[in-house]
Amino acid sequence: MTVNFKNEDNYYHNAVLNCIEVLKAFSRDERVEIRHFYEEDVINPDTPSVCVIVNQSEDHMRMSNAMQQIRYTINIDMEVWYYYADLTEEIKRNKVMYELWKMNDYLKKHITLNGFAPKLGLEVSGTRWVPVRRGSRILASGVIPIRVKKLYKTTSTS
Repeated sequence: MTVNFKNEDNYYHNAVLNCIEVLKAFSRDERVEIRHFYEEDVINPDTPSVCVIVNQSEDHMRMSNAMQQIRYTINIDMEVWYYYADLTEEIKRNKVMYELWKMNDYLKKHITLNGFAPKLGLEVSGTRWVPVRRGSRILASGVIPIRVKKLYKTTSTS
């Protein structure tokens, strides 16, 4: 079911929040411990955690009815960051990648992103191992780039 958070009409914010809802279901369904779900990047995340951020978007006009009603496809490029734990000798790269693959697969199975993009869905373009520095810590982490495709209609006022 599509979730429209607090009558949020900002598609970027709604895409992030719906992605977080899908990832919460992933954590529950696949029994993967994720302590926190961040909608903004944080300096000192509690691990394991997920952060969903918007990088950019591209808007493509699909059609126009005498420039009165204009339809667009909005491609929202987002990243799902998975912060597994502090990087130590005991933390193995493949363990993080195995968890990322399960998350990647779950997102593909929930292609409409909780009903937010029912017609065009989302594209998951892979996973990458990316250790990151956060404050004084180096985290074993990875990223899943996704593109959410949302149809949008607007009416011209001039």
